[in-house]
Amino acid sequence: MADVPIDYTSADYQEIKRDLLRHAEILLPEWTSRSEADFGVVLAELFSHAADLNNYSIDRLLAESYLPTATTMHAVMTIADVLGYVAHNATPATGTVTLVTDPDGPAVTVPKGTGFASRYLEAIDGVLRFESTQDVTVPANGGTVQVPVAEGRTTTKLLLGASDGTELQRFAIPNIGVIDGSIRVHVEAPYADIEWTYVARMIYSGPTDPVFTVRPDPEGTTSIYFGDGVNGMIPPLGSRVYATYRSGEGRNGNLGAGQIWTMSDGVDGVTIATDTAGAPISTAMVGGGDREDIEEIRRNASLAYAAFGRAITLADYSKIALTVPGVSAANAVSNVSSSVVVYIAGPGRTTPSVDLINSVTAQLTSASAAGVRVNVQGPTIIKVNFGSEATPMQLTVAPTYRRFQVETNVRNTLTSLVNSPDNGFGSRITIGEVYGALTAIPGVVNITIPVLARHDAAQTVLADAVMAAYELPQLGTITMATSGGVV
Repeated sequence: MADVPIDYTSADYQEIKRDLLRHAEILLPEWTSRSEADFGVVLAELFSHAADLNNYSIDRLLAESYLPTATTMHAVMTIADVLGYVAHNATPATGTVTLVTDPDGPAVTVPKGTGFASRYLEAIDGVLRFESTQDVTVPANGGTVQVPVAEGRTTTKLLLGASDGTELQRFAIPNIGVIDGSIRVHVEAPYADIEWTYVARMIYSGPTDPVFTVRPDPEGTTSIYFGDGVNGMIPPLGSRVYATYRSGEGRNGNLGAGQIWTMSDGVDGVTIATDTAGAPISTAMVGGGDREDIEEIRRNASLAYAAFGRAITLADYSKIALTVPGVSAANAVSNVSSSVVVYIAGPGRTTPSVDLINSVTAQLTSASAAGVRVNVQGPTIIKVNFGSEATPMQLTVAPTYRRFQVETNVRNTLTSLVNSPDNGFGSRITIGEVYGALTAIPGVVNITIPVLARHDAAQTVLADAVMAAYELPQLGTITMATSGGVV
């Protein structure tokens, strides 16, 4: 019998079927029918279909095994965990609300956890809850004080279930949007419920240490995990497990000043102060961020792994800062070996809150060498403008495309370009990359950009927008005149 060559690179249905029939021509030259009704052809097609499905599953399995090619949230989070990186949950927006006591009234203490409510928000079809983060005393006789608040709702001692005495038990928190760092766990004991201690990983815990760890789930919920009796104690059989935690709306909590409307948990003798126009006095609520998406986990996991948890080079400082929940951009600079300045941005490239700056400072201080002083600061935001009132961008739309849709795509493309992770601190937004991105949009026949300028430069020039090491670009104004297309 003559050797039959087999092409093992054939992967899809058509190629496999063709190879099978070619193989049959050599082994069974008398079989010449290629009719779809022929039983041999039917068998070849069935084998080809089964092999095609098998090859697809193999390719998908291989792709989901590597961080750059994985496409499912479950695979990306699992690989990130193996690399030592835990995905971040939501971060709350924070700010302050000014409270005032009644005229001729006594001083009033407002306890931590007092609730406040925002105006009605279309984005969530409801109002947001904010809670005070510390006890404050409002002075008597119409005195005022600012109380710090954070978006979110506290759930106290929710029963999650009872221990079955097995290793590595998991208890899921039912709410979506659990806020990082807010979870406390109590386990039932004979005389009182004992609070267990959170640890990032169980590896350094002993068999009698009452510890737990937390991992976000791909579906958006969060789970609590206990030890296996070697690393971390197993909750006693039958003991009930309770969780106290906060959950919120992430970036939806970022509100403008004066948007906190009322005290949802009333305290006698105290109200929200108002200005001369009768509007409630509260600062802008900033720093709210959603849980990490796949691309953020993919990027931050590789950065965290590359830094190995220690800050030696300036790149290490930037990478470790990006692993702190809520940090969307970071850049480290230094002129001397004993001091490092790290510039960071909050969720959505916003100005970071004081709490976020403190969290990054603590993380970097613990990872840096002894004697190195770490100074964490917010960015200088630079708006990048395209076109001006005097000389707008000129957009020509193809005749078969809707003008409004192409205009929207141009604006979205510029937003994505300016806010891209590649255009962070110290970046340069070039004329060439702007033209390249815009001319690739379907329906764009021609586009002319007479002005590309930083907001602090003359609005008459077309030049690359260059950022300093402490400057972060954000989209400014887009002024555009459109012709052509379908109106």
